[in-house]
Amino acid sequence: MTPPRSVLVTWRALEAAQAMRIEFGRHIEDLETLSAAVRTECHRLDGDGWQGAAFEAMLASVETAHRHDRMLCDQAGQLCAAGAVALSDLHYTALALLDHVADAEAAGCTVADDWTVTAGSSVGVAGSSASAEWSEVIVEAVAAFDRAEERGRRAVLAVEREMRHLAAATIPSAAAQTVTSAAQAVPATNSADAVDSTPAQVVSAALVNDSGGGTPLAPNVVTENTAPAAISTPPPPQQPALSEGITAEQLTAIMPDLPMDRAQQYLPALNAAMREGDITTPGRRAAFLAQLAHESCEFRYFEELGDDAYFHQYDPGQPNTAAGNTQPGDGPRYHGRGPIQLTGRANYRAAGQALGLDLEGNPALAAQPDVGFRIAQWYWTSRDINALADASDFAAVTRAVNGGYNGLQARESYYRRALEVLG
Repeated sequence: MTPPRSVLVTWRALEAAQAMRIEFGRHIEDLETLSAAVRTECHRLDGDGWQGAAFEAMLASVETAHRHDRMLCDQAGQLCAAGAVALSDLHYTALALLDHVADAEAAGCTVADDWTVTAGSSVGVAGSSASAEWSEVIVEAVAAFDRAEERGRRAVLAVEREMRHLAAATIPSAAAQTVTSAAQAVPATNSADAVDSTPAQVVSAALVNDSGGGTPLAPNVVTENTAPAAISTPPPPQQPALSEGITAEQLTAIMPDLPMDRAQQYLPALNAAMREGDITTPGRRAAFLAQLAHESCEFRYFEELGDDAYFHQYDPGQPNTAAGNTQPGDGPRYHGRGPIQLTGRANYRAAGQALGLDLEGNPALAAQPDVGFRIAQWYWTSRDINALADASDFAAVTRAVNGGYNGLQARESYYRRALEVLG
């Protein structure tokens, strides 16, 4: 069951994912250290005059245990990553729901704590029609959240079960208890006494049960629709251009949920696009990557989520008509694509003309990463956002990209991290 709106805004799925990574990482590191120390010490005994069949058998046993430990650690890391991805997906689904709510309220509707949408007191027939449309959008967003929550719950339970089975199959019971405690240490699930303004706590995954009666995972999702002051980072003094580009390690440090293999896959096109757009100083790159990280959920999505029925809101004559859409069906055809979510026939035409691509005739090209990154730099340079980045006015950068300040807090978090990573 979807929690009330007042509860959902306090949830912390990304913090939960990070806490899971930290807890797993600590236990995995402990096991790796212990296993390596035992192996090293046993081999050292050979230098002290130990020999014979019994010693050889002991060494063989230690080597076998060490290999099992390494396998356990590798698989535990993979399981942890799968659970963290599920929690991250839950966060972004909740964020999408709250963004829809913010848009509905901006359109004059009222969204109650139980997600019911009604027309505002000052609107007439048109407002009632808009409230009905927004009600359908939010009902679907709530359903999508429920599905993501169930996927997240099952993923976390699967991590715990697999860790228990894996540990039991590879190491003695005492060590298994130590390692599987990492699987039990899953960030706080939502309950009446767990929802507050403090950082996510770490509690047992036993709070979530297989029967579906467990409490939902709790991320902290907050939307911002007002413009706070820009980050008070002083303008950098004449930063030098860095033509060599960024590294995959830097990219994953800025976007911690981006897998390394995907970072390595995207990096050549990303660096080429930044060079093309003269996004070559640390400040410009930090601002650019922060916006792309937020818009694409760390390069997870290169296409706007939704179906044709949802995208028809961008058709001509609809409340959310996108730029330059003139024909029925333009909404679905020219919906958001690429890491910066290019939307609207006119924008597809302008980007295509600037880049020498027929994006108006073949809009699906915009969802390809190499093309999408070029579109992102075109959008950036065509609006002279480099100048805003040079002035360290990140709020203005956000407005230039978003048209407002939605998600500014999350964007600023990426920006600060990027500045630290890129120096």
